[in-house]
Amino acid sequence: MSYVGKLVAIALIATLGTTVGARVAAEPSAGQRKLAERLQAISEKAEQGDCQSTLAMSRDVVKQAQFATLAEPVRVMVYETASYCASEVKDGEAAYLYALEGTRLRGASAWLWRVRLARELNDERNAPAVATIEALASKNAEGLNGVPIQWFYSLSRNVKQDAALRRRLLAVLTAPTFQPEQALVTGDPFKRDYAALLADAGDKSAAAALVGRIVEPSLLIDVSLDPRLRAMLPADFDPRAALKRRLAQARDIAASLSGSTSAAACPSIAAPCGTSESRDEAGQRPRAGALPL
Repeated sequence: MSYVGKLVAIALIATLGTTVGARVAAEPSAGQRKLAERLQAISEKAEQGDCQSTLAMSRDVVKQAQFATLAEPVRVMVYETASYCASEVKDGEAAYLYALEGTRLRGASAWLWRVRLARELNDERNAPAVATIEALASKNAEGLNGVPIQWFYSLSRNVKQDAALRRRLLAVLTAPTFQPEQALVTGDPFKRDYAALLADAGDKSAAAALVGRIVEPSLLIDVSLDPRLRAMLPADFDPRAALKRRLAQARDIAASLSGSTSAAACPSIAAPCGTSESRDEAGQRPRAGALPL
């Protein structure tokens, strides 16, 4: 069954009060039947690639009082379909607003979270972007790990002059649960930066714990040159040995990835996948064309 086909099935079950293989528990009201019909129409238009009609109907459905009574998976699917279609017709703000509503619900997809974060980064809405990352870390840690690391580097630069926001961001990006999916990416620059902040604040034990998790040789050398942090390295720290270890790890990772592919077929227009990632290695702010908007 396609993504939107599931939307129809779940919507009809949730709206009409039925269960699989069971009789109707109660006669649905006229309003429930109308809502179910509208959800089915949204699904059909989305399957046909008619995003203008999909958006028009979605705007109407989410305003209905009974929409809030639907099961959360149904509402998430409606918001994702609407957000995707809004991005298809180049209405980035509408795509963002649907993503914002969708990510307030349990089970929001990683794609919805990316749309929300991408818009905030593009517009340099730094405080909302940090709040989004915090929420994503608590609700969908795997989704956070899948976000391109360049997005986090960009935001870290943008909040450099805002001590409170920067500290909140670094607290998330140095948590043990943050494990970037990109090959050979460690997030070690965030550990170095947060360790320095913690050391300045007098929390030497927490700073030392972060330094102990850094594996990138260049950053370990940075630490060895930082008077606040150098004592947190082992007394026998050997940069050459650290480099050799990291190169061996890189070769092992490269060998394990050879011949693999991350490509996956998108099930339908309402289940977007394979969204673009920012490839801006020079550290420039992500551009709209590089983000899923």
